[in-house]
Amino acid sequence: MINLSSTKIAIVLRGPPGSGKSTVISELREFLLKQFSVNCEVEVLDKFDLNIEKPNNRTYVNLRNTISKNPQCILIELGWGDGATSNPKDWIELLEKAGFKIFLFKLTAPKDVIIDRVSRRYNKGIGPPPEMALKIYDWYENNLDFVTFPKKVGLNEVVIDTSMFKVKEIVTYILNIVLHNR
Repeated sequence: MINLSSTKIAIVLRGPPGSGKSTVISELREFLLKQFSVNCEVEVLDKFDLNIEKPNNRTYVNLRNTISKNPQCILIELGWGDGATSNPKDWIELLEKAGFKIFLFKLTAPKDVIIDRVSRRYNKGIGPPPEMALKIYDWYENNLDFVTFPKKVGLNEVVIDTSMFKVKEIVTYILNIVLHNR
């Protein structure tokens, strides 16, 4: 069993828009703080400063800044583009050199669920239009870089269909894997 007070962990969630990445990360952060007094930093790897970085020449300045804070835990939301998945070695090495044990989860859901979630968010002024999200979903599910990404960096990945569980159940499942190092 992992001791959260002595082991640095990085929990990486990836998946298409509407798969639940942001929602699960928010719940994970809250749960880890309340139950284990572990304050996690949150990093979204598909966002970067265009004044500093270019999409195909990433330096991961934001992740470097997060690591420099020496957190016990980093929760990483890996979006659908910009090379973070097609060239993962750089940011994985940053985490490993800083002593983080990395856990990778792919969140997914059937297309109809994704479209429903994205439509509800879009109607609230959040996220891409449903048509764009559907194109992203199709691309994401069929893009070889995204499918083979875990193998490229020697990580095992757990796939979770978020349509089958409540958010708290997903958080419990993820933490069970992390804490018991399965």
